[in-house]
Amino acid sequence: MDLSHLDKKYFIDTRIYNCPFCRRGNVVYRIIDSFIFDWSNESKVFGYLVKCGSNGCEKISLHFSKKELRKTTRSEYGLTLMNEFKDNIDLDNEFFYSRPTSFFTIDERINKKIRDLVFEAEQSRQANLLVGGSACLRKVIYELLEFEKSILRDKKTGHANYQESIRNLKNKFPKK
Repeated sequence: MDLSHLDKKYFIDTRIYNCPFCRRGNVVYRIIDSFIFDWSNESKVFGYLVKCGSNGCEKISLHFSKKELRKTTRSEYGLTLMNEFKDNIDLDNEFFYSRPTSFFTIDERINKKIRDLVFEAEQSRQANLLVGGSACLRKVIYELLEFEKSILRDKKTGHANYQESIRNLKNKFPKK
């Protein structure tokens, strides 16, 4: 049974996730805090702080949802919310914002301008602003080419030829 699709998820289930900080998969996590705030006059947002259970990592990530996702228990005093997510829900689909993002955190050694553009592209994707996100990624490519001094110019027009520049960058860093 192929379970490779789980490598691309943030939350595997209500107890296990892929930590974006220590980059370990199948790590136990726990909700350390939750809160509700007014997103607008008409809607509330539920926030969750999740802590990695990996020894040595223990970093905290932030997640927003438009729904209450915690389990409840009934007692003589009414319903009580627990610091556990409900069973049988796809948490990745329930969160509309996660920080850091589900797939990677950008290393500090990467140029700040490039990191900021990748962050902006991710924010655009999460807000479903796909044209803006793709424009940011295009700018990331241009900045990377400029940073690596790999821009090739068309001899007739003097304009940058980005297809050839990308090939040039690929040749600059061959696989070893």
